Amino acid sequence: MWLVSGWPIHDIGSESLFTAHMVEHMVLALVVPPLLLMGMPRWLADATLGHPKVAVWLKHLANPVPAFVLFNATFILIHWPEMVKLMLGNELAHFLLHTLLFSSAVLMWMPVLSPTMAIRKLSRPGQMLYLFLQSLLPTIPASFLTFSSVAIYPVYGAAALEWGLDPVTDQTIAGIVMKLGGGFILWITIAVIWFRWTSEEREWEEIHSTVSTS
Repeated sequence: MWLVSGWPIHDIGSESLFTAHMVEHMVLALVVPPLLLMGMPRWLADATLGHPKVAVWLKHLANPVPAFVLFNATFILIHWPEMVKLMLGNELAHFLLHTLLFSSAVLMWMPVLSPTMAIRKLSRPGQMLYLFLQSLLPTIPASFLTFSSVAIYPVYGAAALEWGLDPVTDQTIAGIVMKLGGGFILWITIAVIWFRWTSEEREWEEIHSTVSTS
């Protein structure tokens, strides 16, 4: 996480390039949370996320529908022009909004990668459908960024010129990062789930066949 929350990505994204700002958001939402959940030991997950006083709230927030809505509402909110302007002008607001994005992203990934039995995961088909729907939502804001002929974020001004890009080209690249980068991560995850599901089904059939013939 520190690679995008510090120098140089964070500083470039805050001062010059909206593309760098978007890369930071993609990592905070679609890279760090799943890696964190996958790398959390069961004992630690049970003691924190699965603790009764935490799980009683978390199991509702991490339910697929609330988690889906919270994450996408947050994702759209932090890319609203006024919110981007607020983040660039106020470090505390920047930190709080990034914390909100990261927290909502953890909730979004929980139905797929929950590391504790206290927060139930979706079935394999349910996980794939959930992530497929998730991959569709960023298309809307990404389209505005990619196909707009005017600068949606005037707060960046002409700072992108220092990097050989005009503001419109900068936000076009940011839209491509949002759509293709985010979609790539989600679709790779769907593919991994598919192969694991088919492998589990094959193993179950082999076990069933062995029991039937013995």
